[in-house]
Amino acid sequence: MVDVTNKPGCMPMLGGVDIKPPYNDMEYGATTKTQAHLDSGGSLKASFQHVNEYVNPVMTALGIVAQSPCMDSRSFDVPFVSWADPTWGDDSLALFLTPYAFPFAGIPSIAAEAPDAISATLGFPLPELFWVAGAWGPMYPLTGNVAMAKSPEQVSHLLLTRMFAKLHAAGVQSSPAGREALGSCGAFGFPQLVMDKRQYKTSRTWPWLDNMCTPIGRPLPFQEAGAAGPNHKDYGYFVFQRKDCCQPLPVGPSQ
Repeated sequence: MVDVTNKPGCMPMLGGVDIKPPYNDMEYGATTKTQAHLDSGGSLKASFQHVNEYVNPVMTALGIVAQSPCMDSRSFDVPFVSWADPTWGDDSLALFLTPYAFPFAGIPSIAAEAPDAISATLGFPLPELFWVAGAWGPMYPLTGNVAMAKSPEQVSHLLLTRMFAKLHAAGVQSSPAGREALGSCGAFGFPQLVMDKRQYKTSRTWPWLDNMCTPIGRPLPFQEAGAAGPNHKDYGYFVFQRKDCCQPLPVGPSQ
């Protein structure tokens, strides 16, 4: 699970638990108007938000599949909170983790968004265009800063995607999808420093269910409808990750 919030230390998906870490005003999330001299309507906005990741092995907890090497046997955990990551609010510092992202800033990023969004609309995004998240915006830098904030739904989807891309780049997020994962015969797959976008789908659970499994980069007109109330600052999602794994057949004592 992943939630997006403007308050560091707040965990909406845990019932609104607030850890209250020490922070200053610069670490508080917000959406602000930007480039007002270029936009007479004031529709251009920038945003900064925090994200929290939760490991929630629902299938294992419900006992739907038991004693399988393909299932994640971890218990409930909170492996990543952005307010504890000094690179989440600093674009320059974050680029040290992904120096290969420098050539993809600006025009190359914008030019790749349309074909990736079209591909995601028809099925799944293009893994070759790893530096964009389709209609959601540019993948890099891997921070909470969104230069073009079109809607809270778009910002939330983009930031949860950046978070997983950051974890992949740091070597702490494995990929259980693909032929390599199938050959590994394990629940966690193999290390993947450049994230394959096709393995993730999202479904909003807070403040309202959207009942959609949305691939990364797919346009969000249906998800955005009625999703942004005037008092809603937090959004929560179930994130589903594709898993290709081999389940060995049980062997009897006489075989």
